[in-house]
Amino acid sequence: MTGGDRMKTTWKYLILIISLLLVISLGSCGKPKAELIYWQSVSDSDKVLIANKMIDTYNKTNADFQVKLYAYQSDVELRDALDNALKSGKLPDVISISNSSVSKFISQDKVVCLDDLIKEDNSFKKENIYSGLFEQGMYEGKLYSLPFRADCLAVYYHKSHFANSGIDPASIKTWNDLSLAAKKLTNEGRFGIMLPAGPFELSATLWQTFFLEAGGEFFDQTSNNLAFNSKEGIETLQYWKMLVDNKSATLSDMNSQVNMDNFISGKVSVWIDRAWNLTKEGIKKNEDIGVFPIPANKKRVTFAEGERIYIFKTTADRQKGAWEFEKFVTSADFQTEWSMNTFNLPICTDALSNKEYQDFLSINPNLKVFVDSMDYAAGRPYIANYSQISNMLGSNIHDVLLGKTDAKAALDKVVEKSIKIIEGAN
Repeated sequence: MTGGDRMKTTWKYLILIISLLLVISLGSCGKPKAELIYWQSVSDSDKVLIANKMIDTYNKTNADFQVKLYAYQSDVELRDALDNALKSGKLPDVISISNSSVSKFISQDKVVCLDDLIKEDNSFKKENIYSGLFEQGMYEGKLYSLPFRADCLAVYYHKSHFANSGIDPASIKTWNDLSLAAKKLTNEGRFGIMLPAGPFELSATLWQTFFLEAGGEFFDQTSNNLAFNSKEGIETLQYWKMLVDNKSATLSDMNSQVNMDNFISGKVSVWIDRAWNLTKEGIKKNEDIGVFPIPANKKRVTFAEGERIYIFKTTADRQKGAWEFEKFVTSADFQTEWSMNTFNLPICTDALSNKEYQDFLSINPNLKVFVDSMDYAAGRPYIANYSQISNMLGSNIHDVLLGKTDAKAALDKVVEKSIKIIEGAN
């Protein structure tokens, strides 16, 4: 073979190799990624932008699926969309929503149980998730969800009120400490503390926190009914009534903004609420407002809640892709960035080892109180229509604090009606 022939043969091989590479390249470019549909309940447009940005990052590194976010303004709007999707047979792949909105889908075998996925995946460490949040995903002994975000309760207070009254917030460790401080903080133009009372979530959430601190258990071990009318429940409601009767506590307004305005303006010294209020105007740059943990009774508890992530049953490949996305959302990297942008709390303990996040908490000490409180977080029972029970509980608490009925009668009424609500949901 002459030199010219060898050159021609070499060029033929080169052209063949380049052609093959082009075919492979064009083939991979022409094959679009399958789309995973993710529905999220989020009312804040800024959070939607943040979520989309983080999902875009995930999509660039994921070889198989492209996650597409559809944001709904509320749980109610998302529940309606889910009901319509169930009728049409076109449920999304993944959703994040509150627990009470999904139980009927679990009972209809539409939601993927996560137990086997976790058991077969050595990369997922369930012990990194706060136990109080992890356990909220259990339904009839099986795990169906992981937390997407977290929030919990702590005590907001006016530093100047405490200083002028000679009270060190660090000294308030028990219910008795809180009641004594509230009395001392009260004067002619100011109440020591404001209690949420009425048919809304915060009223029931805070009362249940105190109920658990008193040693209460959600369910009666004999009847398996809600046990709000136990001696611990009565003790809790009587404690709140004492604060009202001695005029150191005022009751909240039905309008949450009015409540926040009353606190910010100094008409109230103490208000117990969630971490997300730290981003509100009047609080986020107010040097006079501090935060300390909820004081303990028989034990220390803070009520933690937040949307949770569920995977709907589709195909094996799509469910596997949804699980990979769920791991991404619950990872320390995602959770730290999400918390720094939204002031939601991370759902996993390994987020706390992130130096950037520790630096962030050092310049946001009020947020750090909430993050530290997650060590003793608890949550609501996994019951369908629980929001109805919460509203009813809040209304009956309100009646007791107004003196319309006594604690035992009100809580007996709540338990009796809750039985019918739970039966109606099943």
